[in-house]
Amino acid sequence: MRVLLDSTYLLPLIGVKVRSLDSRILLELKHRHRLLVSDISLFELAAKGAKYVVQGVLEPEDVTQGIQSLRMEPEITMVPFIGTQVQNTSYVLRRTLNDYIDCLILSTAMNEADVLLTEDRAIQGFMEDESIRGLAHAIAPDFRVLNYDQLRAVTS
Repeated sequence: MRVLLDSTYLLPLIGVKVRSLDSRILLELKHRHRLLVSDISLFELAAKGAKYVVQGVLEPEDVTQGIQSLRMEPEITMVPFIGTQVQNTSYVLRRTLNDYIDCLILSTAMNEADVLLTEDRAIQGFMEDESIRGLAHAIAPDFRVLNYDQLRAVTS
């Protein structure tokens, strides 16, 4: 299954612990699915990392090395959002959603993946909007937005 990872799953790569996620999840996912990451998630990691660097929680090298390791990971496919159908779909989503980065991530998933894997309840809630569900169905009828536990239940 093609699974696009939301940034939450990438934060441990730069040294940010996510309370609800085991640090081995990424390794498990790599063995079970084809993993995709939107290029915009690199920006999100850098921005979140910068916040923690300024607070003294992370070292700049941790952030830089984590992002570089993600870019070089052969089992994760980076998906561009510029000059593609992804960008066009994001403009349609922007009519409904306020956070343009979330629009890009959701659009990337709709156009390139079977599942958007996210723990973000706001993103999960987007699929409750009838216009967004309709758009997703028109692009990829079987597309779903799931959290980690839901993905495990579906693929077990």
